[in-house]
Amino acid sequence: MRTALSLNNAKNGGTVGRAKLGYTNARKDFDGRLVNTIGIDEERAPLIRWAFEQYATGEYSTTKLAAMLAEQGLTTRKSTKWPERPLSRSQLGMILRDPYYLGMVTFKGHLYPGRHEAPITPELFDRVQQVIDARVKRGQRDRVHNHFARGMLHCGRCHDVGQEHRLIFTEAKNHADQIYEYFICRGRQDRHCDLPFLPSL
Repeated sequence: MRTALSLNNAKNGGTVGRAKLGYTNARKDFDGRLVNTIGIDEERAPLIRWAFEQYATGEYSTTKLAAMLAEQGLTTRKSTKWPERPLSRSQLGMILRDPYYLGMVTFKGHLYPGRHEAPITPELFDRVQQVIDARVKRGQRDRVHNHFARGMLHCGRCHDVGQEHRLIFTEAKNHADQIYEYFICRGRQDRHCDLPFLPSL
């Protein structure tokens, strides 16, 4: 029952669990009733955005960047178990990979548009993924048809009817040689799905 409620919440763009760093759990009045929602952490969100911007330059390691963020006062939030403390290198690495900061919600391998505000742009997120991938594959040439979410996304429409199909990333050119990036459901190729073409983030 709880899993079904969490899935429904994710499909509706809601955040499952505690707000991530850079956000706060809040209660707002909507038409006379208080609703749980996610708000921007005005102190931490600008530093999270700054971290993405700096890492995208390719000039900083996560170790160096974590130290610079600590100097600027970025800390984790206090909890019942842990006090506030500087962000670790591994925690920063997970943030830089997390599509939540694009305004997306991930639940059991499926990605859904979230209701929360996105502190960074898809272009900035993509540049950061390229830097990370280049460092992981140091010395190897990146593939032309590459995307940060490649292989990560599944079709929610197919999932709802008991099937599992990945979303395939591809590119196409128009008559003016403009390149368009989009995702297509693997099931559509076999006429098992009618999900329309989705523009890339």
